[in-house]
Amino acid sequence: MGRKSLPTISELIHLLEKQVDRIEQTLEFRLKEVVEKPFTTSTGLTLSTVEELLSFCLYHEGMHFATIKSFKRIIRNERMNNVH
Repeated sequence: MGRKSLPTISELIHLLEKQVDRIEQTLEFRLKEVVEKPFTTSTGLTLSTVEELLSFCLYHEGMHFATIKSFKRIIRNERMNNVH
């Protein structure tokens, strides 16, 4: 079984730039569609439609983004404190 090579940064950028278009094309007329198996979050919120799931994904990714920004700020502050 061979190993697959990792995508290059430029390939990742290209895929991410086109991601919104792919999502819109795939889900354009399906947002109100009820999913076969609803998903319940750890806080008890049940997501039953494509639109609810997509909205939650955006919210969830925003939480990751905020965490990454916090880590970057902590690291930057630690580096600045260690320089002096």
